[in-house]
Amino acid sequence: RMRELRQQVEDTLARARLGQLTRAEVQTRWDDWRRAALQPDVASYFLDGPGRRESPFSDLLAWLAA
Repeated sequence: RMRELRQQVEDTLARARLGQLTRAEVQTRWDDWRRAALQPDVASYFLDGPGRRESPFSDLLAWLAA
């Protein structure tokens, strides 16, 4: 789940930087990842907990905040 989540975040960030996704679309994806039933502890760690300070999660959060 960790590798899958990291890959999804990296792909989303790349598409967002290219202007292929809006902030609303990125935020929707983030929210969907947080609600995913598969190993919610992994998503919670990287999306809500200390793991959010790691790249690419921190990069995507910075992009959303810009």
